[in-house]
Amino acid sequence: MTTTFGSEPFILDCTLRDGSYAIDFQFTSDDTALIVSALDSAGIRHIEVGHGLGLGASRKGKGQAAASDEDYIRSATRAAIYAKIAVFFIPGIGTEDDIRMAADLGLAVLRIGTDIVQSESSEPFVRVAKRCNLLVCCNFMKSYAVTPEEFAQRAKKAEDWGADVVYLVDSAGGMLPEEIAEYLACTRSLSKISLGFHGHDNLRMALANTLAAYEAGAVALDASLQGMGRSEGNCPTEVLAAVLQKKGVLATLNVDSLLDIGDAFIAPLAFSSKPSPLGVTAGRAQFHSSFLTTAMEVAHRFNLNVRQLILALGDQGKLTVSRDILEQKAEQLIGRKEARFWHVVFENDKTGTTASLTEQARDLCHKLRSEAKKKGLPSVLNVVLSSYEPSHVSPYVESSFGCAISNVMVETPQLGNEILNACDSIVDFFLIDLQGNLIPRYSDYKSGLLMYSDPTMWCHAVVSQIGAILGPCLTGTCIVVLGDQVLSAIVARLLMEHGADVATKTPLPQNLPDRTHGRTYRVEEVTTRAECVVGMSQRKPCIYRELVEQLAPNTLIFDGGIGSIHADALAVSREKGLRVVRVDLRPTLAAKALELIGMKKVVNAHMGRAVWEEIPVVAGGIIGNAGDIIVDSITSPTRIIGVADGYGGITAADPNDDRVRTIRKVIALHLLGEKKLPPKEQS
Repeated sequence: MTTTFGSEPFILDCTLRDGSYAIDFQFTSDDTALIVSALDSAGIRHIEVGHGLGLGASRKGKGQAAASDEDYIRSATRAAIYAKIAVFFIPGIGTEDDIRMAADLGLAVLRIGTDIVQSESSEPFVRVAKRCNLLVCCNFMKSYAVTPEEFAQRAKKAEDWGADVVYLVDSAGGMLPEEIAEYLACTRSLSKISLGFHGHDNLRMALANTLAAYEAGAVALDASLQGMGRSEGNCPTEVLAAVLQKKGVLATLNVDSLLDIGDAFIAPLAFSSKPSPLGVTAGRAQFHSSFLTTAMEVAHRFNLNVRQLILALGDQGKLTVSRDILEQKAEQLIGRKEARFWHVVFENDKTGTTASLTEQARDLCHKLRSEAKKKGLPSVLNVVLSSYEPSHVSPYVESSFGCAISNVMVETPQLGNEILNACDSIVDFFLIDLQGNLIPRYSDYKSGLLMYSDPTMWCHAVVSQIGAILGPCLTGTCIVVLGDQVLSAIVARLLMEHGADVATKTPLPQNLPDRTHGRTYRVEEVTTRAECVVGMSQRKPCIYRELVEQLAPNTLIFDGGIGSIHADALAVSREKGLRVVRVDLRPTLAAKALELIGMKKVVNAHMGRAVWEEIPVVAGGIIGNAGDIIVDSITSPTRIIGVADGYGGITAADPNDDRVRTIRKVIALHLLGEKKLPPKEQS
């Protein structure tokens, strides 16, 4: 005999179902067990799991989830002590057999989702689910597409079929609290069925709308941890619980635990909770996110702003939108310009041209710091001792590749030291070229020191960019490398490792590593068939007119030294229509800084050994004894990496091993703030 939902309000947490949209349905069965058990511990008594589109969605090609329906339900029901487990079901995607399978595995709640105008298609599945002793919710998606009166009539029919709850669903996140109240009041006047609300946050009204639903008598209130969900997300579970407790209900929920769960297990995931222009527009127009891709394609074809197209649909966009309708509306909009006026003002640059190089460097560091703080990135000043260009400060900050970084070129070590001392503590890190000997070994800088080889980094950038242009597999590609002997030799060897055939005037080592697959030629042998000519002389031409005149029409001329192409050669290149590209160091330089920052973090924060619950653990490259558990960090662990073989190697961790289970539990409790880790042992 199935139980009922009762008259008391409750939160149904749908993180593991609706939230899965935000990560392409990639919650694993292990994630499910962990989050269900944590939510259960925090007092959540209704938890939805599984594919975002419900039972059978992976089988129907609606996006491949990380686990099967069976695994999701089995993991959830095993993990829950008190909570009822729910899944979603859409007629036409799931089948009656899916319902019976779910019931056999211990499912408690089936949520049947249909567009409001197709609610009749729920009836046979409601009856099947009731025969399986399941609690049944009818989720009327895009409820706003009908009047409150029609919604109420359809809710009454669902009650007659035997459903336990009817959900008002704001699928596009565009409804307002007064509308929520009107729909539910109208339904309550016609039916006694329990009411629920599921809202999206496109207009940042999900919490307000959920509270309006509660005030209007809804008992089933959907929410997700940190608002994780489809499109612009859902009402945040933690916040809803806190607000409802202020209203005197749901006193048994542990809000602090919910906050910890979200911070430990949801915050690290790759999803954004900030409003997006398209998401807000969809909310304004009550346009469902499932149609956005088609709308964007049509808008691009007709050279329209997709937001203009969506808003122009009016009521046509509330329920089902076909490509034909979008194209018809797009044709009507051609030639209509959006009535928008921009007033844009920029502050004049106050940097004085008479400022010293050190003062300019300090100004640059303050810009770096500002840009880094705004984007949540580390700030890095690159200082290079240069023999091929005068001392100068870069005019801009680059922040597109994971850190805020810029450069200062200095002609003398003394000038470099002045700049480092003047800029210390303004930026997070100094990235310093080893060849400059700018600092003694033991330096007391507050900014972290990152040491690298500028020529080596430069050569890697050249090869990476050539590979991006010609293709990452360069096997059989013929490339001429000219210029500085040291740089040319490094670039030639790297290109050969990628399989390229190389011609250079620089002698290469006789015994190249086995991984070099390319062949070597004399320059004059391959000039007319070379696919690329690379110049590696910094600020000094090494590619001349005579060579360019012999090149085939599709040859790439690559200025790897910046200034390695003679002016006459450039003129001929333009006349012949050849591609001419100079090296762009930004991604490689930023990657080098991030690599060194990451390695500092490994050594200073993650590396070490400790004993947790009498089990030895190691991290950060420490060679453990055979059987030691290897974790990702000894101070702030998030996962087990494997088991040490005693020789520096790693073997897979057996999830059924009691020692592995114990360490996983230690990590989970630590993430939840429940367990303090013992200090790491001294190395």
